[in-house]
Amino acid sequence: MQTSLKKGFFLAKNSRSNYNETAFSMAATFSMQYLTWLKDSKAPSSLSYYKAASSVEISPVIQYMKAAGYDFHNLSIFDFADHPSLQKNYFINGETKSVILYNTLWESYKRDIRWNFYNPQANDSAVSPGSQENLFKKSGLNFNNIIIDSLSKLSAVTDNEKPRFIYGHVYIPHFPYLYNSAGVPYTDSVYSAEIFHDKKRFSEYTAYGRKILISLVKKLLQKNNQPVIILQSDHGAALAFYDGSPKAYRFSNYSAFY
Repeated sequence: MQTSLKKGFFLAKNSRSNYNETAFSMAATFSMQYLTWLKDSKAPSSLSYYKAASSVEISPVIQYMKAAGYDFHNLSIFDFADHPSLQKNYFINGETKSVILYNTLWESYKRDIRWNFYNPQANDSAVSPGSQENLFKKSGLNFNNIIIDSLSKLSAVTDNEKPRFIYGHVYIPHFPYLYNSAGVPYTDSVYSAEIFHDKKRFSEYTAYGRKILISLVKKLLQKNNQPVIILQSDHGAALAFYDGSPKAYRFSNYSAFY
């Protein structure tokens, strides 16, 4: 993607994420330190997820930016103080139930994606991927579209008296792979184990995400005066757990700065 963007971006080579799961990676990023209270990142409890969300909510990064006079726009799945998420997070139902069982597709899906769409009124043990697939697929499509549309509209606003800090967080190219490279939603099931391991669909979804990012960046560079842009994934590919790839790939993230 570096060659498709305007010169001036620095692409970090061999970049690694703080953690290999969204909740903990973002908590560490917005806390500007490792999570010393997270004793076992391989099998964290649901309480750890709630603590991660709380760490994001009181982020010193946002406090500093606001104290410096910035307007903050939260386009994400996380709550920040006085800036609620666009879509609520429900990590899991209950305080002690384990949420990490790496050897199953459904548990992997619940770990990194499903908590963003979770209905706390539902009985978790009775929910299956098939029974709520349409709901989750619709939620994922809508959420991605809202974030992308909001980023596009905010980038077009150039008459702000105050500087802005905009945090946007999309699921692309996270499983489930909702679009092909042309941005057309798949009409068949997107939650089967076969599709989870489908590298072609993963590549197609990644290509779609690349097009979206390039378009957004070009708008920012055209409309804004000397923006600071950070493009970063919060962890590497989940397929690394299942396709025989080195586990380190799960921490291999994308980091580009302008």
